[in-house]
Amino acid sequence: LTLLFFFFPFANNSFAVTTDIEKSLLVDSEMYFIQMKTMNKNQTVYSIGDEGNALYIVSKGYVTLINTKDDDSNSNSNNSSNTFDENLDPNGIEANEMDLKIAPGFIFGDSNFLLGTSRTCSAVVLCNNTVLWKLSKTEYKRMEMERPDIHAVFQKILLRVLAHQLDWASTF
Repeated sequence: LTLLFFFFPFANNSFAVTTDIEKSLLVDSEMYFIQMKTMNKNQTVYSIGDEGNALYIVSKGYVTLINTKDDDSNSNSNNSSNTFDENLDPNGIEANEMDLKIAPGFIFGDSNFLLGTSRTCSAVVLCNNTVLWKLSKTEYKRMEMERPDIHAVFQKILLRVLAHQLDWASTF
């Protein structure tokens, strides 16, 4: 099962941005994102139970969301040298049937970020040279204070993303 969660500046999808004004505001929003360093296959972005203090956009490469409690309980998601047990993802980039594969241009980590809850799955990089963009809670709040116009468009798009995810989930 491959599930692709859409976000904004990296994919062409008609439901994401509806006006030229929104598009221009989103270009301005990039200053609030931190481009993470390149990650390699099997590195952990975050693990079950970690604080949901950021959301991510895949710029290049693939990430899988693994909904199992059998991940490495000693991992520290802030340490980029963490690896994930390959036995839990036997098919490599294909991910197994119960995992969700996130492709370039798509968002992940948004639900726990918005709800302020701990992570309910692990996020693991599926291929070498994967590049992620990260939006932390701190930067999200700074965006709201400094640029309420950008924040409003960002919230509108997040609402569309969550509605799309809910619609997808209801078809199963």
